[in-house]
Amino acid sequence: HPKLTVYRLLVVITTIGFGISKAVLSYQGRTIVPVTLEWFLEPLMRSKLYWLGLYESNTIGLMPYLFTTDYSSDIKGPLFLSPPSHLLTPAQKT
Repeated sequence: HPKLTVYRLLVVITTIGFGISKAVLSYQGRTIVPVTLEWFLEPLMRSKLYWLGLYESNTIGLMPYLFTTDYSSDIKGPLFLSPPSHLLTPAQKT
């Protein structure tokens, strides 16, 4: 599995955030705000994340706190990405 870094969490959270906000606003019958999000704010945020992502494979170690620390072990427990140990069979526990 790839590392779950702060940068990757930012990408996932912003994507989910924009999607949910557009869905809720559209469900409420608003038309201008979801279009504004889609046409102006999303490209702005995505381009910033794209440029930030270019530093992910840099060789001089810029911003290591965004790209090197793996937080997947911290996140798996609360989100139940892996089943709780009491639900595993003995063969799965090893």
